[in-house]
Formats: sequence, structure tokens, C-alpha cells
Amino acid sequence: MPKKIVLVGLGFHARHHYLPLLGDVVRRHEAQLVGVVDIEDRRPHVEKALREAGLAPAHFLGLRSVDPLAQAEALTRLSRLKAEQGCDGLIVSTDPRNHLPYLTWGALEDVDVLVDKPLSALAMDFSPEAARKLTDDFQSIRDLFAHSTASATIMVTRRAHDGYLMARRILHDVAAEFGVPITFLNTYHANGYWNFPDEFRSRENHPYKYGFGALLHGGYHVVDLAAWLLSVNKEALQDDWADRMEVLTQHATPDDFLEQIPQAVYDRFGLGREMQAPFSQAGRYFAQSCGETDVNISFSARRDERVITMGSIQVMETALSTRAWRNLSEDTYKDNGRHSQERITVHMGHLLTMHIEDYRPLPRDADPQGLAPARFVIRVLRNSRLIGGEPYSEHVLTPHPSAQGGGTDSLTERSRRKTFQRWITGAGRAAAALETHELSIRLLTAAHECMSRRRRGLAPMTSFPIGTPAPSPEAKPMSWGSARV
Repeated sequence: MPKKIVLVGLGFHARHHYLPLLGDVVRRHEAQLVGVVDIEDRRPHVEKALREAGLAPAHFLGLRSVDPLAQAEALTRLSRLKAEQGCDGLIVSTDPRNHLPYLTWGALEDVDVLVDKPLSALAMDFSPEAARKLTDDFQSIRDLFAHSTASATIMVTRRAHDGYLMARRILHDVAAEFGVPITFLNTYHANGYWNFPDEFRSRENHPYKYGFGALLHGGYHVVDLAAWLLSVNKEALQDDWADRMEVLTQHATPDDFLEQIPQAVYDRFGLGREMQAPFSQAGRYFAQSCGETDVNISFSARRDERVITMGSIQVMETALSTRAWRNLSEDTYKDNGRHSQERITVHMGHLLTMHIEDYRPLPRDADPQGLAPARFVIRVLRNSRLIGGEPYSEHVLTPHPSAQGGGTDSLTERSRRKTFQRWITGAGRAAAALETHELSIRLLTAAHECMSRRRRGLAPMTSFPIGTPAPSPEAKPMSWGSARV
């Protein structure tokens, strides 16, 4: 029987990713789109997007605003829609500050939820309490789903990525056979978002003006990738891995960015029109209140105060962009010069080193000759005299022909499709299930706590225990009507 789905939020991300996936499963009669939740003013946009995706018009649940009362009204109407037409799948692709009410509703209504990263977000006031709210939210939603017949899945593409799956299998096999953990891990991701100085104040998608930034944008993928790879240690070594994580974080804000790329640079390239206000004293003060643009998280996993694993997670939005124009494109998600780069280095003591590089293609208009093709490369160096295997091996993965014909699917898009299909069918959901994200959320919380300390002139360091007790069987479910929205 087709899964009856409601989509919450039909912005640029959902239009690029979820509508094509929904179109595929609807045509195969595996799912039916029964409703869309969005702001009432966006009804024409929603109807147009559905038409262009070849999807039949769905019931539109229009929000008059994003305030808590309007959200509560939408949830009441969503329950009515479920009672009248059925709903057993909810895709949450709205502003992360609004994720929690829909996750709570899904748990209490026994509806499977597929939610975009991050699990939750809030306007940061740069306090430890605000940072810890990320973990509190995770634990409360995890506990709700522990008492539900439904499940929650976070859309993280690396966990289903053919290249990263291959890399993780190699690491796991060595750890399991020889009892040597990952002793060093560096994950690096650059996203190439070039926000002009006045755009930090205006942007609503991937915003900075609410006190959060890169880590609650695409940075979650990088933090989760690190945590997922580190879970090799837990799986292979169990209690012999670590009991505590120490974290130190350095970060840059839009105010730092204004210092790095001064107004003279924009003027030189003819891009400085009406650029004075952001560089004024008031503009710089505002920039200091914004969320982070770039982050370097250093960590050490310790057992009985001894370091078992060291590493770093680097998320850079100040990196190569192909933007060369003043005005923002209508679609700021993909069409504004964004370019991604990613690389990983892993050491397993003296036995193995692995280097991973994900080469993303430049946009066609910036590289018409295709000089930078897409490739995913894994290089493995082994102490083969001790552990066997080749001393050096190289694995190169390239995009596959598109299932729709005419072009190729990136490895990331293939992994997104795989995760989505597993969610639709209910097969293999555990790979990205909510409860498997605990280390990711705790690392994210620790990084935000460190950043809040740095902004208050304190040492940007913190620590947390690895592993927490399972949800209490006595925990009582709350009603979505009483949830924080």
C-alpha cells in the first residue's frame, strides 16, 4: 500500500531534492503526496513547484506566520488531515528552528518522520544553556520516539554514500581484526558560500543573523561524518575505546570576514555598490552578533585520561566560490556560485593511513570545458608486512548515468535517493535513525558551547562523557500541544 506523505516546507532545498524523489516513488505507486505545509503567501510557489515536478496538487496547509500559535494550528489541521485521508510519513524540510513541533507530532501520532539536518536549531544567545539545548532537544525527541511505533530518520547523505561506505568497511575490518582504533581523524569541508557583507542581514535560508551559522547549515554533515567514522572504534573495540571527549573550538564570524575581505576588494571587482553600511561601526557591531562562518573543532577521545583518538573537524564557508555578480540569484541554494570541497585523513596507529578526497565539479558556466570532473578517491597505505594486503591501493568512484536518462547522478544524490528509498519502504532505517546521532549532537553542542565561551572571553574548551543511559522506560510521553514550538 502506498505510503501517504505530507511534506513540511517546500523551499529551494525541498524543490531540488525531495520533489524529484517524491515524483519517482509516486510514479511507482510506492507513495502518495497527500499534503504540503508552508506559509500561506507561498501557496502559488508550492502549486507551481508541484506542477513542474509532475505531482498532482496536494492538500495545502497554509500557515499565516511562523509564530507558535500558527504552528499549533497547523498541527491540529495536520491531525485532521491524517484522520480524514491518512498520513504515515512526514518529511520535515522547513527552517530547523521549526523542526521540533513536527517531530513531536510524528512521535505522538505514530507517523514516520524524515527530517533534514540539523535536528533542531534556535536563536543563539551565546550561552552554554543555549548550546546545551541542542542535546536536550535530541534527548527529548529520542525519548518520545522510544515510546512510539514510528521512527525518526535524519537525512545525512554520507552514511549511504558508496565511497564512504567502502572507506568505513576498510577501517572497521582493520580495527576488528587487530584491535587498533582510529587514532587520528581529520574531516575537512569547504562550502564556498560567498555572502556579500549586506547579505548577512537579509538572508533567511542559511541565515547567520539568528546567532547560528555554518555548523547548523551544511556543517552538520561533516560533524556527523566524523562521528559515524569514529563509531568504528565503538563497534570494533566496544568498551575499550573511550569514555570522555575533550573539545576545543576556534571560529570566525561575519565581523572577522569583513576584516578578511575588506571593502576595497569588492570595489576592485566592481562589486562594491551600496556596500558602505556593513563596514560602518553599526554594521560591524551587527556582524559580531551573527553566527559563525568558519569553524575548526579539535577533539581528543580519552579513556581513563589517556588519549585514544585525536582529530579535528573543519567547516569552512570562506572558500572558493564561483560567484562573480553583485545581486543574489533567486535560488540562493545552488545558483549563487556555491562550490563544495571535502577531504578526510585517517590514521590507525602505525598500521594504516587513509586519504579520501571528494572532488565536486565546478558549475558548467564556470568550467565550460569540464576541467574539474567529479571524482571520489580513496587512497589506502598499509603496513602490509604486518597486516597483509597491498601496501598501496587506490579506489576511484565516479558519477553513474542518471536513472532518468540524460546526464549523471552525483554520488551524493545517489546516497540521498538510497536513504529516501529506505525510509519509504521501511528497510534499513537504522543506518541514519535518530538514536544513532548522539555523538554527532554532543559534538555539535560542545562546539557551540566552546564558541559561546570564546565570545565571552573564556577558554573555548569543554568536555562531555561518551555514551548516555538509554531512555527511561518510565518516561511519560508529552502531548504535541504542550511541546515547545
